[in-house]
Amino acid sequence: MNNNQEIEIAHLDLRYEHLRLAGRSGLNALAYSIERFGQKAPVLVLCDKGGTPVLIDGYQRVKALRHLGRDTVMAEVREGEEADSIALLLSKSQERPRCAVEQAFLVKDLLGRFGWSSKQVAQHLGRDSGWVSHRLALVNDLPDDVLESVRQGHVTAWAASRVLVPLARANPEHASRLVKVLRDEKLGTRALTRFLKHYEQANPTVRERMVNEPMLFAKVSDDATTPATLRRGPQGVWLNDLRVVSSMLRRLRRDANKVFYPGQSKEERVDMQQALAKAQSQFSELQAEIAEVIQVYDYGRDAANDTDAQGQGVEDTGDMQDARPLPQYRAQCFTWQDARAGVPREHRPGAPAFDQGSPWPLPGESRASP
Repeated sequence: MNNNQEIEIAHLDLRYEHLRLAGRSGLNALAYSIERFGQKAPVLVLCDKGGTPVLIDGYQRVKALRHLGRDTVMAEVREGEEADSIALLLSKSQERPRCAVEQAFLVKDLLGRFGWSSKQVAQHLGRDSGWVSHRLALVNDLPDDVLESVRQGHVTAWAASRVLVPLARANPEHASRLVKVLRDEKLGTRALTRFLKHYEQANPTVRERMVNEPMLFAKVSDDATTPATLRRGPQGVWLNDLRVVSSMLRRLRRDANKVFYPGQSKEERVDMQQALAKAQSQFSELQAEIAEVIQVYDYGRDAANDTDAQGQGVEDTGDMQDARPLPQYRAQCFTWQDARAGVPREHRPGAPAFDQGSPWPLPGESRASP
């Protein structure tokens, strides 16, 4: 038996309020609509066996009415089993979309408090068992503090289902620490998507740093994709990567006294020193490659300029053994692609000899003394 009637808000049992997500974004608009046009749709109330009116659906409307100072609410009052009313509420999600996390809370309530099976829930809702399992995973895989932040509206339902759930499956502690940051700092969906994608591919050390400083990661990743960086092409990306490396080096220097300490095991210290040696080797190779390509281009440019000078207003070329046309000379000069292909230096035509035992200095730097 169903009927609509005015009910005192103070008499309502709000036992499902903790299963609703808080959010003020639409509350003011709803309150304005009710104040101007009145309450259009009644809330759903179930009278339990003791006659207490239990609010099943319409928590936002009740909040809006309280905000307006109203004492009563128009309600559709039903009689029957409470579990059936929850199932009805879930089935109406197809008519009026309800976020996945709220659906998950209600499904878990049906299974936990009312003892329904997953199959029974699926049958009542016209869903398959996979839908029920997916909804349960949203609340079962998230730590309690993360769930509470979602309920309070500090974290969006989208972030909870798309980012925090997979993060919690990998490392629950990291999910909790990230949520603590998100309570005070806001990250957009695009930044959170990049965060999770990078986290999935990162090693444990990088993951730890990402969780410790998610806002720094977001800033760096934003800088790498800004229009200004993209307009600069590979040079812009290269410079941005170098700034990231510089930031990481500063952090490594800051934490050096924490990872190298008295009484440390020899194996642990050797592992870190070997990793440091590999990083130093990479820097040396990078410096040598840059110096080499600069040397190659500068040598080719200077030689080409000399050839041009020799061909302008000079008729007697008897003393100029290498006075060849510029196109022919350039064809004999090896290129950066030759260097990348691994052509030995002694086989590269026109290449200057240099000491292979020491890296070439960058422009503006002096060669290190032996």
